Amino acid sequence: GDQPTVSRELLERLSVALHESNQAYLGGLMRQAEGLQKDARDNIKIELEKALNNVVDLQLQNCIGDVEAGGSIDKDAKPLSAAFREVIDSQHDADSNQAAIS
Repeated sequence: GDQPTVSRELLERLSVALHESNQAYLGGLMRQAEGLQKDARDNIKIELEKALNNVVDLQLQNCIGDVEAGGSIDKDAKPLSAAFREVIDSQHDADSNQAAIS
């Protein structure tokens, strides 16, 4: 049917953007830990990276689930999923228009 599907390319771009954002955030956190011993800093960085990556993966899964479930998405409650849906809908509309033209 007309159910929006999540394209792999879009998912990869979103994943990269979220991971880049996390790296910038992690850099800021690690600057605050500069006074700690190197081993402690390295361990903190490893654990924070794992936690942030898990959050990104969970957000992506939630976005996919929300979009594929159909129906409306509350922008206030789920801003990332709502934005994701808008991109997919606009991509779907562009594909439909392209198909109608050809």
